[in-house]
Amino acid sequence: MLIKIDNLTKSFGDKTILENISLDIKKGDRIAILGQSGCGKTTLLNEIKDGNKAITKSYKDFSIVYQEARLLPWKTILENVSLVCDDEEKAKKFLTEVELGDHLDKIPCEISGGMKQRVSIARALSMEPEVLFLDEPFSALDLKIRVNLIKMLATELTHIKTLKGLVYVTHNILDALLLASKVIVLGGSPSRIVYERKIDIPLGERDWKDDELIQIEKEITKIFLD
Repeated sequence: MLIKIDNLTKSFGDKTILENISLDIKKGDRIAILGQSGCGKTTLLNEIKDGNKAITKSYKDFSIVYQEARLLPWKTILENVSLVCDDEEKAKKFLTEVELGDHLDKIPCEISGGMKQRVSIARALSMEPEVLFLDEPFSALDLKIRVNLIKMLATELTHIKTLKGLVYVTHNILDALLLASKVIVLGGSPSRIVYERKIDIPLGERDWKDDELIQIEKEITKIFLD
C-alpha cells in the first residue's frame, strides 16, 4: 500500500475539520479529493504530505504543485526549474515537454498565468517524485486552458518512471474526472468521505462527453447541491 489512512480525525482548537477518514491509496492510483470550499480538502492533503499517526506511507520522495505557481520573479523559467532539480539539461527537457522550450530565458512577469503553471508542473516533475500532490493548481485558469493543461499533465505522468501515485485536491468536478483513477468527495460538518468512485477509462481516452463521466458528474453535483 502506497498510503493508508485509518480513521483520521483532525481538529484545530475546538473545531473538528475531518472525522473518521479512511482511505487506501495503492501504487498507480490517482486520487482526486473533491469538496466545496472550506470542507478540509487541503487539510487532508497536508496531513498526507506532512504526516499523521493515522497515516502509513511507503514512499519517500514527493513534489507538489500549488494553486499559485510560486516562481522566483527575478529568475528565468529555466533557472526556476534547474534550481530545484540541480540539472539544467533535465530542466530544459521538462520545460520542452510542457511546450516552453522557446521561452527558457523569460522571467515570470513575461509569461501568462497558464504558462507559469506549466513551469510549476515542469519543476515538480523534474524532481522525479514517487508521489505528486496537486493543490488546486488549475483553479484560477480559464476552462480551455485548464482542460489543455490537465491533458498535458496526464501525458507527462506516463513519462515519470519513479511516479507511484498522485493526490489531487480540487473543487472542480471536470478537472477530477479528466485526471483521476478514483474520486472521493468530502462532505458534512465535520467532513467525512460521502462518495467514492473508481474511473476505469484510460487517461488517453477520456473525453468530457463520455457517458460514464457525465453520470459521475451528475452524482457528485447532486451531493454538492443537496
